[in-house]
Amino acid sequence: MPPTDTKKWPYCPIYIGDVLVSAAELPNDAFGVYLKLLLFQWNKGSIPNDPQRLASMTGEPLDLFLQMWKGEDIRLSDKFQCVNGNNSRLQNLRMEIHRKEFEHKSRVRSEAGKKGADSRWEKE
Repeated sequence: MPPTDTKKWPYCPIYIGDVLVSAAELPNDAFGVYLKLLLFQWNKGSIPNDPQRLASMTGEPLDLFLQMWKGEDIRLSDKFQCVNGNNSRLQNLRMEIHRKEFEHKSRVRSEAGKKGADSRWEKE
């Protein structure tokens, strides 16, 4: 599930090696679309399994988007899978691993900060 308040996450860590390896074969225009889709997933937890909506989200005309999404040479759709059997939502599994790790670290740091603040104010 996406975080309850994505405003707590003003950035997305980009693991350069992961992105470059997963997108090495993509031409620049498809790479830009792929990166946008990853960022939308980071923000929302998943992306819609609807090429028309994805084309709109990425700012690509539908015909060009479809060539990148399910074309003969480029298949961005292969980089995303259905979410837990839900055919209406998609995730890049590697991005989801990083997002969950980040969410966990964020929660742990928040709890530690609250404990530290509580102990500081209880002493005074």
